[in-house]
Amino acid sequence: LFLRDNMEFPYVRFDMFGAANYTGLIATFILIALFATSNDWALQKLGIKRWKLVQRWNYLLFFMVGLHGILYQTIEKRVALLVFIFVGILATVLFFRFFWFSFSKAVVIYIS
Repeated sequence: LFLRDNMEFPYVRFDMFGAANYTGLIATFILIALFATSNDWALQKLGIKRWKLVQRWNYLLFFMVGLHGILYQTIEKRVALLVFIFVGILATVLFFRFFWFSFSKAVVIYIS
């Protein structure tokens, strides 16, 4: 947000460029919070439940970064193939996060 000379209130962009910037800004704040709480001292001060709640913001961070990237790819009028590649990379990461690691844990438990 910034002030324009002829406006008395902060200027907020409601277009795709503004949305891309704000998703990046929110992602940055979440990342700072995660960096600040990713240590033993924060775990002791927050307690396990609150610390885990903050660490679960990683999922929101992933979504915001993905949305930020897609919006900027669209703004820059990139070739549609690049946007599809970016979405494919995001989908692959989600697949490994939610399906592959669950499967590999089950296999490890079964083999052990």
